[in-house]
Amino acid sequence: QSQMAEAVELLRSPVFLKRVLNNLDLSTGYFNEGTFKNNEVYNSTPFLVEVNLKNIALLNSKIYFNLDKAENGTLEYFVGEEKRVLKFITDQWSKNDDIEFLGYFNPKYTKDGAFRNLKSMKKPYFIHYSQEPILASLQSKIDIKILNEQARTLEILIKDYNSEKATDIVNKMADEFIVFERENKRASSQSVIEFINEQLDKISDTLKTTESDIKSYTKINKINRDDDVFKRDLMRLSGVEDQLLEAELQERILDSLRVKLEKNKAIDEYQLISMVTGTDYETTIRDFTGSIQKLLFERQKLLEKAKPGSPQILSVNNQIETQKRLLINTIGALQIKLKQKVHSLRSKSRQMESSYQSNGSNDIEYMRMMRQFNINEKYYYLLLEKRIEFYIENAGFVSKNLVLEKAVPTTSPVSPAKKTTLILAFIAATMVSLLLVFLKYLFHDKINSLNEITKHTQATVSALGIIPKYDREIPVSQLVIDKNPKSLIAESFRSLRTNLQFISSSDGPKVLAITSTISGEGKTFVALNLGGIIAFSGKKVIIIDLDMRKPKIHKGFGSSNEKGMSTILINKDSIEDCINKSSLDNLHFITAGPIPPNPSELIISPRMQEIIDYLKTKYDMVIIDNPPVGLVTDGIPMIQKADYPIYVFRADYSRKNFIQILDRLQNENNISKLSVVLNGVDINRKTYGYNYGYGYGYGYGYGYGYYEEGVEKRKKKSIFGKKKKIS
Repeated sequence: QSQMAEAVELLRSPVFLKRVLNNLDLSTGYFNEGTFKNNEVYNSTPFLVEVNLKNIALLNSKIYFNLDKAENGTLEYFVGEEKRVLKFITDQWSKNDDIEFLGYFNPKYTKDGAFRNLKSMKKPYFIHYSQEPILASLQSKIDIKILNEQARTLEILIKDYNSEKATDIVNKMADEFIVFERENKRASSQSVIEFINEQLDKISDTLKTTESDIKSYTKINKINRDDDVFKRDLMRLSGVEDQLLEAELQERILDSLRVKLEKNKAIDEYQLISMVTGTDYETTIRDFTGSIQKLLFERQKLLEKAKPGSPQILSVNNQIETQKRLLINTIGALQIKLKQKVHSLRSKSRQMESSYQSNGSNDIEYMRMMRQFNINEKYYYLLLEKRIEFYIENAGFVSKNLVLEKAVPTTSPVSPAKKTTLILAFIAATMVSLLLVFLKYLFHDKINSLNEITKHTQATVSALGIIPKYDREIPVSQLVIDKNPKSLIAESFRSLRTNLQFISSSDGPKVLAITSTISGEGKTFVALNLGGIIAFSGKKVIIIDLDMRKPKIHKGFGSSNEKGMSTILINKDSIEDCINKSSLDNLHFITAGPIPPNPSELIISPRMQEIIDYLKTKYDMVIIDNPPVGLVTDGIPMIQKADYPIYVFRADYSRKNFIQILDRLQNENNISKLSVVLNGVDINRKTYGYNYGYGYGYGYGYGYGYYEEGVEKRKKKSIFGKKKKIS
């Protein structure tokens, strides 16, 4: 697992990726600028360039090129906001203060073919990159996966807009990984070989000197080297010296290891293991170096996300130092044991020499010289053997890593996945829709149904009915029931007329007062058309405009407003002079007249009641269009005195807090028998039902569109967006 993690980190490391980029030569990229997207022309550009940028501002910038003829062309680029141009001739160097440039046709194509391909490109350009953005881009695109830890297999993935470029990078990374491993191990072996060569040179000089001394000593003292006793003693002494040689060699190796660990922060695991191979302590050293190397790779991985002084990095640094101290301490302990062993073997050697000398042997000095020669000779041949082993290893090194499968360009895009994108888009659209519905519900404060009105008020009110939204645009409130007597909206006003009978069934003329909370809720529209539908039943109706601050009745009938209620109330004009006739025989009206400065005082004056009493002698129904009570209190007196007090709300316009005014009118102003009408209902969206509090149940449902007189078919909109006729 540690080796796999090390391999992954190596493949991601900037040092390794720089080697890959240098071998691929991606410093210059060729592109074709399109309307919506720029396409990279990799390995197929018809025109190649060599550049030397004198102005570093051109690094990572677009430089456009174009050929007017097969030999002549121009470069265009920007330095800041300034556009600059360089003319060039193919196959010749051109230069200015910013750039040295050589352009030539790609040898893959014929000259004519390359020129045609270049002219077919909409707007070709190239970018000469610095290494940093290429490296950063490559690091962001790489994904290294461990496929099988037991089989030690890795997968290198790169996502790029150009599949051929991604393929080349992946294959080069795989090849370079094997080359990097080979070079790293060879470098480690070479360090050991250099160490061995240094030792061989020293020992070779020692052997030559010792051999010369032995020859001189033998000649002077006439030593007999064929004596059996001499040979036996020399063999025994040589055995001890062999052990001493091995111990001293291992002691030297440990000294060298300790120096490397104390001087170098980084640890070359391969070099250390190569030096201790074959020693008694090889396993111990290998365990420590493996642990330290694992921590070094872990630190390298953390440095990609964390700063050097972060707690995570400091923790790993402490662990590395701890492991190094443990390794150094372990080497120190091994050195102590080896020193004891060397001391013991040297003592044994001296004892043997003393024994030979006490036995009368006069060849002790010769034996000492021969012993020294044999030690150095064996050490020399041991080093030669080690050097040959490392030479052979270098010459015949084969990486344990293999490329099991080369990368090939994909024939279809791998990202974004169409199916996944559609699913995510559907989920996102659903979530957004639900969120919008929730927000609309959360912040919606408009009245939509009569049930909402009766539910949120404490007052005793009667739901008189609904008026559907008139689906023809009208500039001002006016009569519409006379235009299409059989229309849906006319039927809704007939329903209001019918329901009025259940509110008051007494005989005689009646007063119907209409108000609302604010302007725009449709009280004038209801007053006009309710008056018209009552007039259709044969009753004489007069409509009075008491909204003297903002009169509208005269606009609905298209008459003058020079005289009316304001002039009647100040006795300037008589009632009869101000009565106007409408297009319906039984429907008359009195306009508001000129806007007075004191409408409230005029409405509550005794003259107002005299006017109402007089009109009741002439008409069956007196309909009063009052000012909105949510803005002014002018209309409250007439609402209090009316036989049919009606409050108008408008669907999707009137706010829910307007309903509280009903409670105030009943509790503070003692207005009973208050009825509500919901105007402007979009019947294409909802079906409304309601019940009256005194036992009368009534339901009203509407389909799409509205009936016009003489027409029996209507159009219905299907869910598929087309309209179809329904009989």
